[in-house]
Amino acid sequence: MAIAITLVAAACAGADTTTTIGDAPDQGTTSPPGATTTTSAEAGGGEGEALTATPAGGWSSTFIGTGIKPVLDLDSSGSPAVAYLEERLSEGFVAYAAAAEGWAVDLFVEGYFYGPIGLAFDGEDRPNIVWHDHQADQFDLELGDLTYAVRDGGDWAMITASHDGHDGWDSTIAIGSDGVVRAAGIDPAQFDRTDGVEYYELRDGSFVVEAIGTGPIVYEFNVGLAIGADGVPVVSYYDHLDQSLRFGRRTEAGWDLVTIDDTLDSGKYSDVALDDQGRAHISYLIQTGANSGTIGYAVEDGSGGWVREDVGEITDLETGHFGARRVTSIDLVDGSPHIAFSDKSGIWVASRTDAGWSVDQVLTAGSLVLGQLVSLEIDQDGTHHIAYWEHTADDMGLIGYLTNG
Repeated sequence: MAIAITLVAAACAGADTTTTIGDAPDQGTTSPPGATTTTSAEAGGGEGEALTATPAGGWSSTFIGTGIKPVLDLDSSGSPAVAYLEERLSEGFVAYAAAAEGWAVDLFVEGYFYGPIGLAFDGEDRPNIVWHDHQADQFDLELGDLTYAVRDGGDWAMITASHDGHDGWDSTIAIGSDGVVRAAGIDPAQFDRTDGVEYYELRDGSFVVEAIGTGPIVYEFNVGLAIGADGVPVVSYYDHLDQSLRFGRRTEAGWDLVTIDDTLDSGKYSDVALDDQGRAHISYLIQTGANSGTIGYAVEDGSGGWVREDVGEITDLETGHFGARRVTSIDLVDGSPHIAFSDKSGIWVASRTDAGWSVDQVLTAGSLVLGQLVSLEIDQDGTHHIAYWEHTADDMGLIGYLTNG
């Protein structure tokens, strides 16, 4: 199988760039061809061969390939696709695989990258992906930008959002009904940067980049992004200085930023979704101990305030460079929230009912710990689709797709 590879110029300065080259040699030794499927009765396999975690009854998992930090989205027919990456200095890559294509892995770019990353289908059912590109074989504070790729047919085209700083960490993407590509990420405080959360909007082939006014923000704890029917973007993020969950909505005057939860240590690993009334729903972590936390949920009440609820608990959390990233993921069904959340030992799905939250464990870790990252989407039939990964060693892992369909 020949794989199309798109390369990005390793320079921050200058205009946004789009470069596409031809086919590259087969990379099957990096990502296994095809996919294997397991059920709750069949899950197993050794390290590097198959997923080891056990799905709950009624759920099944599919091994996609080797990598870390996957993200999932559904095309217009409800068919899932997953993007993921490796973060190695000289052998990193970003890859894409879709159920509609038999989960064949398309390793389309190589370099030194950082995740989590973002994936969204546009109105033409083309996959759009964003990630942080270090733009060098070694870490360099003077380089690094958010990078965007879109596949049209079999070819990938790429645009670099050139901007001062070391931008695009914890990147995510959303495409509204207007078709405009929007992204969010962090220019990290760890590198003496003061912009914090940044917003990216693709206009006329180039990205407009703006700091939303957060001040210094550290990476590691994710940024949530959603687009309303009116085209207005919202974000959720963690403010490490006062350990709080923050929310922002873009207005004609700029970004309106508010604190949602400042009890204990609240707001890490948040995700945000908008309902038909434009109300924001947020999932996030309230960290209660070194390895434990409560999954929180917050929703706008329609009159300028917020309602907050506790959803579930995790007790096997590990933070740090190789630790947790997107511990929570939220999606809405007819305006009702569903939240997937994870630690090293399992994945749970919580659904809001009239009686409160119903929580079920849908995956139990096997011989490998989980990567503490989930990406949830629910199709029109109510089927849940989840991307996750199992941690093999250091920056290596196995990519899994989990569903109750």
